[in-house]
Amino acid sequence: MSMIKTFSFFEGRNSFVDVWEPNKEMIVLGRFSKESDIKKAAYDDNLQIIRRVGGGGTVYLGKGVLIIDIGIKEEKHKSVPYYFNLFNSSIINALNSLKLNVFTNEDFFDLRIADKKIGGVSLAIRKDMVLYGASIIIRESVIDKITKYLNHPNKEPEYRKAREHSDFLTCLEVFSVNQIDALQKLNNYLSKKMRELT
Repeated sequence: MSMIKTFSFFEGRNSFVDVWEPNKEMIVLGRFSKESDIKKAAYDDNLQIIRRVGGGGTVYLGKGVLIIDIGIKEEKHKSVPYYFNLFNSSIINALNSLKLNVFTNEDFFDLRIADKKIGGVSLAIRKDMVLYGASIIIRESVIDKITKYLNHPNKEPEYRKAREHSDFLTCLEVFSVNQIDALQKLNNYLSKKMRELT
């Protein structure tokens, strides 16, 4: 997969963190997502379509989306909510240090500001590895792309209330958050979290 690495670090041989912004458009289906999530426009525009190992819904990725991938080696697994809250908390703390008010939705574990979604998450638990992924919308133009390429999801959190993508989603740009500042805070908070885990 072609990508621009924003930052990446390893803590020993037991964990990794990649934070990056794609340099090409793509649609990524969750492990159990259906291709009916994708509008014809995505095929007409020849977007790359792939499937990830983790769960969660179908997402659009491209410039203006910040991706956070985390892996930890762990042979004795804890609960799914434990891992979502473990990693979501670092992202939330980083963004809230920029005077945002991000919190998580406890049924889908979305990253929210008020009643809008700013980021989605995914989790895959393998034999000796836990893989977490988050995508955070940086720019408003991404919301237009999501509207263009993705249908309304079959499953949605209660707080969405059947709203269209344009009414349900928000981004860092709306809150005048500088991308470099966000990256620095994420680097600091995620580095600290990974040191605690290793």
